[in-house]
Amino acid sequence: PPCERAFMIQKEVAKLGFDWQDFEGVKNKLLEELKELEKALRSKDAKKLKDEAGDLLFTAINLVRFLGVDPGEVLSGANEKFTRR
Repeated sequence: PPCERAFMIQKEVAKLGFDWQDFEGVKNKLLEELKELEKALRSKDAKKLKDEAGDLLFTAINLVRFLGVDPGEVLSGANEKFTRR
């Protein structure tokens, strides 16, 4: 599944030293990706919107990984919580 693949890719590159130094760095990257998604939305460019949406999800998974949490596990929990509501 794509979520698990993103998690595995990020774990592997982190081993090679491509990782964030702190929470603020990855949080700022997530906020940057959100701004880029908003810009793509205003442009009405469907391809750019999809690209930026993917970047946002990839970065969100990376944030969760950085915190030491399995993104598939927490996403399943969020799905269940939402469904119960």
